[in-house]
Amino acid sequence: MKTKIVLGITFAVAVALIVAGRQPLLAVWGYVQGEPFYQGCPASHWRRMLSGGPAAQAEAMETLEAAGSEAAPVLAAILGDRQRASAAVRCLAAELLGTVGAGAEDAGVSLIAALQDPDKHVRSVASPALPTTGVPADVAVPALLDLLRREPNPVHVRALSEYRKAANPGLAVLEEILANPELDSETRWNAARAIGKVGAETPGAAASLAAALLYPTATIREHAAEALGDLGPLATKAVAPLAAVLLFLALRWVLARRG
Repeated sequence: MKTKIVLGITFAVAVALIVAGRQPLLAVWGYVQGEPFYQGCPASHWRRMLSGGPAAQAEAMETLEAAGSEAAPVLAAILGDRQRASAAVRCLAAELLGTVGAGAEDAGVSLIAALQDPDKHVRSVASPALPTTGVPADVAVPALLDLLRREPNPVHVRALSEYRKAANPGLAVLEEILANPELDSETRWNAARAIGKVGAETPGAAASLAAALLYPTATIREHAAEALGDLGPLATKAVAPLAAVLLFLALRWVLARRG
């Protein structure tokens, strides 16, 4: 008799929850799974919202962005959920963390982990979010350098450059990227600009930029020259190469005019 009463109560509660909607069931399941919550809803709820239609997605993004750092634990959980959150949803979570996660420990830990994400788009959203969320240089710089060695691209280079002098340990990696003719020009000229930002107190930084002044790609020469300006007095070592480039450009202009 007692068992029948318990079963009857359980059935009545289940029916009531179903009638009331899925949300209570999701909340209970979220508590059971140990998920972080925001506005009484578990991370799995927000993951479903972000993976829903345009209206649901826009609503979720607006709500989570307005939440500020309070939403960081939920977003961090979504970003780290590679089994149930699609790459597109993980990108949205990383993007939002870059906006709201300043100072939140959950944001930094999950963004660092996302640099190892199997999807390159997730990695490309996570890396620039590191400096905006305030992940300290002693944590972010080594992780970004590891990523750059595996995957040199402009986004990761710019993320590293945001740490400026604190990213000085990455100067050698940036110089290798700049000097690598097999890489695309955008990645290389971004490396040149980054050298100007992170190498302001390193005497050897001017040498790689000076060499880049003689590279055949115009955009690389242009940005190398701009980066030399960032180095200040250290750029004096590049006077001779810069003069050679100016002479070359002058001669080419003269020849073009004659032709």
